[in-house]
Amino acid sequence: MRHRILQRESRSNKTKKIYRIHHLSNPIDERKLIALREKNARDKRANNYLKRRVQLLTESLNGKAKEISSIRAETLDDKFSQLQIPASQQTVIREIISAAMKRDTKSRRYSEDWIMLCILMHIRSPSVSGAMENTKTYFTHPLDDNRKVFVFCDVPHVIKNIRNRLYNNKLRMKSSDSYISWDYFNILFDIDSKYPGHARVCPKITQRHVVLDSMSKMRVRLASQIFSNSVAQGLAFYSSQKVESLAGCDETIRFCAQINRMFDALNRKSPNEGVAPETNDFKVLQDSIRWLNDWESAQKKR
Repeated sequence: MRHRILQRESRSNKTKKIYRIHHLSNPIDERKLIALREKNARDKRANNYLKRRVQLLTESLNGKAKEISSIRAETLDDKFSQLQIPASQQTVIREIISAAMKRDTKSRRYSEDWIMLCILMHIRSPSVSGAMENTKTYFTHPLDDNRKVFVFCDVPHVIKNIRNRLYNNKLRMKSSDSYISWDYFNILFDIDSKYPGHARVCPKITQRHVVLDSMSKMRVRLASQIFSNSVAQGLAFYSSQKVESLAGCDETIRFCAQINRMFDALNRKSPNEGVAPETNDFKVLQDSIRWLNDWESAQKKR
């Protein structure tokens, strides 16, 4: 017995030599092995290519850093005169080079010309207006009077602002219309949450959607889901069931559906889904502009 135990122990301590697999008798395993070898070769080639690219970019960045650190004021003046760069753009270039030369950000000081340009940009940017009579979506570039800077609203923040505004105050399109009220969303949740999940009309709506705190006010998902088509249909469904507390929610239903269409038209992931004149999203945005203009006109007549 002792001899057998010692023999097994000696066998386990011996290192087994691993032989390279050249051929497999099973054709399925053979194809798998070939595929793994090809994938391994592709990964190696891609890794080597990326290493070379990183090395080239690092060398290029180091070279540019040395060039910037060696630039002097006289050299800059000569370049500016040769390229005929405007004075405002010269100020920007000088600030960029000055910032690149500083290793410690605490010792960074801005020039008076740069501060004046920043003030000028702050003065010019408020010229953007979304008013119906004088819509202006751009302001003149502070460094080049021949260029325009176009301003685009951040759609997630817009829908959060709309939701927060409605949460705090009621809205009304026209004096003859009923109010658009957040109370209807509360009533919808109270009624719908009494049913089990598979029987609910709006299963995604939770307490966090209708009772907002400082954190839930920042969640885009909660705002987009409350202004969804399913919520509009849920309000319409319970209103058709003669729920007394939902009487007069027609304007809220239309408002919810309109915001949902606007958000869907502006919320796209890939470039091929972008807004184009022949797309349905473009028509939705045109209808939305007319809807907003009618609302603004009605408010001015009140």
